[in-house]
Amino acid sequence: MFFKRQLIGMFLLFYGVSLSSNAQQELIGESSLLVQPNKCVALNQGRDCFAKIMVSWRQSTENDYCLFVKVVERPPLLIKCWDSVNQAQWEYEFQSAMDGHFILMEKSSDKVLASATIQVSWLYKANTRKRRWRLF
Repeated sequence: MFFKRQLIGMFLLFYGVSLSSNAQQELIGESSLLVQPNKCVALNQGRDCFAKIMVSWRQSTENDYCLFVKVVERPPLLIKCWDSVNQAQWEYEFQSAMDGHFILMEKSSDKVLASATIQVSWLYKANTRKRRWRLF
């Protein structure tokens, strides 16, 4: 029973991730930020989710750009900056128990040009009661 439930959950998870990634690829235009995969799944609620994320972005003009990641209740963290480009790809090691928001900005201003989100979910809810093992 446990294995069957886990197998069904993994199938639905991977099927959903591939559909949303394909949908995001169709939306790439002149000004965009694409994060693949856009979902990350942890085994238990409250645990960190680990994933290698491919971040791709494209802008209509060549300029200096910076990529930030923001996790709820924390200030945005600078990940990478590029000089005199209009597009780039970069691999990022994502680790968080909460959703991550990627933000592309111009280096010279605080103007947000594009954003994308990684949704963090889990397979099992956190168990609040502790299990005690007894031999007798």
